[in-house]
Amino acid sequence: MPLFTDPADPLNEMACKIHEVKDLDPIVYEFADKVLALSDTIGTNPIQDTLIHNDLHLFNMLIDPVTHELTGVIDWTDVCIGPLEREFCCWEWEKGDTLVKSVQLYQEKTGKTISLDQARFWKHIETITDIVEAAESNDQKKIDESVDIIKYWMANES
Repeated sequence: MPLFTDPADPLNEMACKIHEVKDLDPIVYEFADKVLALSDTIGTNPIQDTLIHNDLHLFNMLIDPVTHELTGVIDWTDVCIGPLEREFCCWEWEKGDTLVKSVQLYQEKTGKTISLDQARFWKHIETITDIVEAAESNDQKKIDESVDIIKYWMANES
């Protein structure tokens, strides 16, 4: 089971190869440089690391249609140990404020604080890595999808 407790993990190492990918929109390199600069300061706390599903979104949750209660979770292929914020990073793919609402609801229900910056950091690193991996396999469609989401994030920075 992978440990993702350190921003210097294999995901970061792969993301550092972004400048080896040629002919990307300059905004992607700018975005990657900003995100990678955060990797030394994002501040994870290994004492608080937990077992995380690492792909927890609505399609992987089984909900009772009558009670609307969560009855199960499927697709445990990406399970790892890491910061709780990493569990929320999949919501950053959504456009709009899904991540913010998810974190707020979790905090209301549990009283635990989740760093939005850390959650975003993990998704941003994953997206940069997706581009590198897609370039290595010549998957232009995946590169384009990831570039589009980065452009969205850059256009909507707060």
